[in-house]
Amino acid sequence: MRKAITLDPGDAIAHARPGHAHLWQGDLAGCITKCEEALSLDANCATAYGLMGTALVFSGRLEAGRTANRNCLRLDPLDPNRATRFTEFAVSYYFDRNYEEAAKICRYAIRQYPNHRPTYRFLLASLGQLGKQAERKALMEIAPAGNDYYARHRPPWFGVEDFEHMLEGLRKAGWSE
Repeated sequence: MRKAITLDPGDAIAHARPGHAHLWQGDLAGCITKCEEALSLDANCATAYGLMGTALVFSGRLEAGRTANRNCLRLDPLDPNRATRFTEFAVSYYFDRNYEEAAKICRYAIRQYPNHRPTYRFLLASLGQLGKQAERKALMEIAPAGNDYYARHRPPWFGVEDFEHMLEGLRKAGWSE
C-alpha cells in the first residue's frame, strides 16, 4: 500500500486500505483516522466508508457506524463485503439492545447471503435475548458450522464488554461453552 500511495498520493482506496491492518490489530481509532484521510481525498470512497463503519460500530459509535455503512452500500451496490455490511447493521442494533431490529436484519441478510457465518451468530444471540426458543431451534438446524470457534475467540476489534454481551445472548439461546 505504501507503494500505491507513493505512485498515486491521491488514491483514496490506497489510503483507506491500511485501515484494515489497524482494524485487525484492534486499533479502531487508527482505522477511523486512515478512513478519514481517504475520505478527505475522495468523499465517495466506498471502501473507506465500509472500513470506517466497522470501526465505528465496534467502538460504540453505533449511529455513525450505520451511516458509514449506508454510505458504503449506496456508493458501491456491488461491494464484495455486502454481507458484512448487513451483519454490522445487525451488530449495531444488537449493541443498542434493539434485538428485534437486529434479528430482522439478520434474517434478511441470511436470505441474501446464506453462507455468511457471523450473521447466524448474531441472529442466534438476538433470538436468545428475545427468548424465541422455537425459531432458535430451527436456526440451529440450518446454521453453518463454525459458530463455536468464533464464539470462543474474541477478534481484536471486538471489545470485551460487547463480546460478553454477544455470549450472553448465545447462552440464552442454548449455546454452551
